Amino acid sequence: MKKLFYAFPILWIFIPILFFSCSEEPIPYDLSETPLYLDSLTLYNKVSGFTYQVPPEMWNLDKLYLGDDRGFKNEFILLQISSLSMSDGTPLSSLLADTVTIDSAFLILTFTEDSIPESNPEFQLSFFTNVDSIFDEYDSNYNNFSIDNYVSEQIGDDTYLSQAEPDSDEVITPSLIFDVTNSREIIADTASSRSFFIKLVDDYYESLLAFNSRETYTGPRLSVYYRKFIPSESDDKDTLTLGNIFYAVKDVSIVEPPDSIDYANDLYVGRAYGLKSILNINLDTLQSLPAQTVFRSESYLNLPYDTTLISDKITVEAYLLADTVDPLGSQIYDEDPYSIHLDYDYLLGTTSWNQDEGLFSINIQPLLQYVHFGELENLGIKLYSDRNNDPFKTVNFSNFNSENDSINNPYISIQYVEP
Repeated sequence: MKKLFYAFPILWIFIPILFFSCSEEPIPYDLSETPLYLDSLTLYNKVSGFTYQVPPEMWNLDKLYLGDDRGFKNEFILLQISSLSMSDGTPLSSLLADTVTIDSAFLILTFTEDSIPESNPEFQLSFFTNVDSIFDEYDSNYNNFSIDNYVSEQIGDDTYLSQAEPDSDEVITPSLIFDVTNSREIIADTASSRSFFIKLVDDYYESLLAFNSRETYTGPRLSVYYRKFIPSESDDKDTLTLGNIFYAVKDVSIVEPPDSIDYANDLYVGRAYGLKSILNINLDTLQSLPAQTVFRSESYLNLPYDTTLISDKITVEAYLLADTVDPLGSQIYDEDPYSIHLDYDYLLGTTSWNQDEGLFSINIQPLLQYVHFGELENLGIKLYSDRNNDPFKTVNFSNFNSENDSINNPYISIQYVEP
């Protein structure tokens, strides 16, 4: 902005005010009585892109999954339970003191309301004998993590589904409960957090089960009830009956996607598939506009999508790339090679979803303004599925690279004001 500051001494105050007012509301002036002109552009054949695939990123979701559904195999859930209680910081290892008697211990997962099983499938709980954390919530996936590579021991043979009686109109969903009372010494005998895995006994359970993750207030937890004896001056001992809860500090579903779909010509976004897309936008047309041009908030990148594949709203995240991308076409990677520009991660608005017109629209007004003022290099945009979506649903930006039907390809609609 320094060059513009000295090149336009009269406009240096006026332009920022106009810019920010345009980004929020329409200009409240009659442009016919001013030296400003409102105009618009619709740009076709200015957007290209490709889809690439990485292992499913199932971290930071509200749900944990087990079972087979839509070709996805949800193999097991990894958990790491805190070594300290959240309520008072009681160390789990302190429950093995001579003055403590553990009466019961349960590992509990709460079903989500939409996946309560009609039957009673069998579950298996095991813990890893290595006391150190052996998985990474953000990086562990079916491609780099196998329970066969670690020493584990099955515990909690007694498993059952439980549903408490609700108070008044309270809604209480069933829970999966593992009785680990007999394994209390193994679980508590460490100053570190224990890691567990949960799987279905039936490796081909043809249904999807979902549990609340640690991102919710009813996430996985170890509930322990115990008695603590307090020595007194007399021969008798005072007894306190206590309970403590130790919550999961890490959890993730390990999901294996079905065979990859053909994404050579269209663009796709889907979390459980690991599909993301890169967009390259040609903004050379902006060079023909005056340097003082201000873009209005009604400036969008519009992406047609296949409405037959989506029955509810799905949010697509859009972020600016930090590095130049060589568009080699569809690729498969063990980890995401394309980093986003963290200094500008706020710049693109979330997508608006128009089912009637079959469009995802991304507000790119700030991007246009920064690029036009020379403050930002146009390196491209990365698209991926928002964490609040159903991770097993995929968005198909149809007819993306069709040369025979360019009018239905992605297009840019711009509104701007120039002197």
